[in-house]
Amino acid sequence: MRRTVFTSFTILSLLVISCMSGLVFITQTAKAMVYLGPEPVFIRADGSIYPLTAPIRRDGNTYTLTDDIINGSIVIGRANIVLDGNGHVLQGDSLYEGLIVRYSDNVTIKNLNIKGFGKCIFLNGDRGEFHDVTIASNNITDGTYGIEVGSAFANTVIFGNNITNNNIGITLQSYNNVVFENNIADNERGICFGEPGCNGWVFHNNFLNNTFPFNGEPEWFNNDFDADYPSGGNYWSDYNGTDSFGGPFQNETGRDGIGDTGYMFAWGSSDNYPLMGKFSDFTATPELHVQTVCNSTISSFQFNGTAIRFNVIGESGTDGFCRICVPTALISAYRVFVNGTEVSSSLLPCSNSTHSYLYFNYTHSTQEVIIIPEFPSFLILLLFMTPTLSTLKVCRRKRR
Repeated sequence: MRRTVFTSFTILSLLVISCMSGLVFITQTAKAMVYLGPEPVFIRADGSIYPLTAPIRRDGNTYTLTDDIINGSIVIGRANIVLDGNGHVLQGDSLYEGLIVRYSDNVTIKNLNIKGFGKCIFLNGDRGEFHDVTIASNNITDGTYGIEVGSAFANTVIFGNNITNNNIGITLQSYNNVVFENNIADNERGICFGEPGCNGWVFHNNFLNNTFPFNGEPEWFNNDFDADYPSGGNYWSDYNGTDSFGGPFQNETGRDGIGDTGYMFAWGSSDNYPLMGKFSDFTATPELHVQTVCNSTISSFQFNGTAIRFNVIGESGTDGFCRICVPTALISAYRVFVNGTEVSSSLLPCSNSTHSYLYFNYTHSTQEVIIIPEFPSFLILLLFMTPTLSTLKVCRRKRR
């Protein structure tokens, strides 16, 4: 009798443990589907987030990622919101779409690292018309399509993104698009126009090492590719023109960082003012920006209230140039130093009461550029000595 009871109890215990283990496994698997599975995360029309375990925090109309989402996607079905990736990763594979905006106006997508999807960002609407989606400051890589703007979405703004190593970087199928200040690099096709009547404004982008920088039928190609003179157009790494002249008609003496001839597309249209170096935009103050066109890599930009400083680097021994647009509210008269030595700079005739355009040359290695107001010589010496003195003070404190 005791043996029978013991045996029955043992079997019952094993069944309970087995069921509990299965329940734990199911629970863990269901939870993992948010982070490690193909089930989408939804931001619904009523503002709610599904599933509740999704790593997204809501604060009013701002939705912020709190963790990476791997092998999952995000579907936005609510208007008038901001999705802030907060530097997190949204990663999947080519069978899925990454971030989908459906039937929603006035949506901003920013600060996401999106990689590996069939369509990394997809504005999808097969009925009605939707407006004012902004895609800004994202890294979009390794997709079949980087960004696809469907025909139902108008007035889309795409700026400040790194769009690299996709089959197609950007596909536009709608109208009134603005595409600017993006790095569009190492894609099979850089930017494509996929519908009759699609149009937009494409300027200050860096098209780098794309197999085909652009694609589209001539009758679909109703776009402006520059912001007029002197602001200029885009940088195209396969442009083979020269810069010997300046001015709106590129017939005035002196270089200005803009190609003397347009960057021609196959059907006769062109970027009328192709840039001779990569375009960059730097924040000097919350209100004022400094813009450069330069064939160097620029780093460590700063404005300290008096002077502009940054580093330039390129292949050692080669010629470098920089065209810099400085608001006169920052500095109104200029002297340019490269590694502590003053260099000749040209104030371009296109300068006006609000912005000055400076052009100067140097020889590549790693160089520090400093642009300062026209101070007396003893004040200039003090300006250069101040960082050195600060460094010496720090060293002395460490020794003590």
